[in-house]
Amino acid sequence: MGATGLEPARFGFREIRDLGESVLVLGHLDLTARTTGITFDEEVGQLGTFRDGKIATVHDYLSHREALEAAGLRE
Repeated sequence: MGATGLEPARFGFREIRDLGESVLVLGHLDLTARTTGITFDEEVGQLGTFRDGKIATVHDYLSHREALEAAGLRE
């Protein structure tokens, strides 16, 4: 068993949006705990910002709506 007690995570990209100085990724995350079998199967989002051609920040969100709002967008 790994240190986290989780099976390998599966992340699927649904959409990637180039927003100029940032990038928005909308997807789906599927995790299962090895010992309990509890599953986490949810949509997720990430918003990354760039400065001088490098990643400056990355923020994770537990819904597409939250990620879109953080990017100043709507569904």
